[in-house]
Amino acid sequence: MAQSTGTATLPWRLNWIVIINSLMMLLYHATGNGALGLVGNAFSAIVVIYLLFNVLTSPEILSRYGALLILLTVALAGTLIVNVGKTDPVDFLKYMSLYVLFFAGTISPQRGIMGWSSAAVLLIIPLILLPIGSRVYTGSTVLEEASFSYFQTRNAATIYFTALIFCLVPILGWLAIPIQMLSCLLLGKIGPMLASSAAVAVWNIRPNLASLGVLVGGAVIGAVAYFIGLLQRAVDVIGPLYRDLFLLGPTVIGLMSYGEIVRRAGSTDVSGYFRIKHWVEIWQIYSSAGLDHILFGYGPGQSKLITTALLVPHNDYLRVLVEFGVFNLICFLTLLIIIILRLPSKITKSLFTVYVIYSFTDNMIDNFSSMVLLFAGAGLYARGNILESDIQREEPA
Repeated sequence: MAQSTGTATLPWRLNWIVIINSLMMLLYHATGNGALGLVGNAFSAIVVIYLLFNVLTSPEILSRYGALLILLTVALAGTLIVNVGKTDPVDFLKYMSLYVLFFAGTISPQRGIMGWSSAAVLLIIPLILLPIGSRVYTGSTVLEEASFSYFQTRNAATIYFTALIFCLVPILGWLAIPIQMLSCLLLGKIGPMLASSAAVAVWNIRPNLASLGVLVGGAVIGAVAYFIGLLQRAVDVIGPLYRDLFLLGPTVIGLMSYGEIVRRAGSTDVSGYFRIKHWVEIWQIYSSAGLDHILFGYGPGQSKLITTALLVPHNDYLRVLVEFGVFNLICFLTLLIIIILRLPSKITKSLFTVYVIYSFTDNMIDNFSSMVLLFAGAGLYARGNILESDIQREEPA
């Protein structure tokens, strides 16, 4: 693929953006100092604004993605106008950064995506905080049990490691897939396990011996994980939820009290039920809104203020719809389709699809480090910035 001759570039190499952001997150969570949190947010904002300027002054981007940029501009302008005074600037930048990071990656002259030394640093930084504990995610038993380093939940941590593996595909080749599955098992998260399995199946399972080997290997790993207890939580949580979704439907679950949910689930681990209940409420609020809110949403950051749980939807697609409106959801889905189509191999497509699938059940947009790795990395892949070994090491057809 021809390389861009434009002057737009990432302000630092992709890995350094994430390393600096991660170090700031480490300091903030280790100390609980609000000023350090503001510095970290300011750094992220400066990166996004700088890249936005480069993107908007790139003839290559304007010619290739002009239609999407026009629709996105109209959609964002409508959201800001309809929701004057109800816009969280941080949440606005988080959403806009997804487009900016990908487009900046496609025009960056940066060669290579990430090496072993940078990957080791990005792996170690969040692990440093584990024995110390976050001073930010405190005061809630749920958060204390679910958080991982400076990630609010282990789900967010799993996607961070997925994004890191995604950027290492040129080095890892086909080993990226088993490493991804092992990462999900070690962190013990149901959603990423299911999303990873589905993504690998979509892009890699074919009627041939190689696919049969993948299926057999996956079955063996799954059986071992089950017998040593790594999948016990999946069995305990998914079983009752599947039963009630089939028998009762999501609307009835949405009307149930948490006491009744605990009784039916036979456990206080009701994260699946919570999501269904939360989604039903958010959808009812959105679908009964006026045309202005249906088209342009309630405003960035407002989804956590309009529900009884006072939380974001735990579903990035629903979040974009409710906060930014239907036009922005169309833009977001278009961006994801463009990325999937332009990624160069089944391995990279599989790992990015993990994010695409898992975004149905959790909040991914909130983590800047993961989004930089995924979207800027996807941009670098899309412009041909990938080693031939990525494609050569895939399973034989």
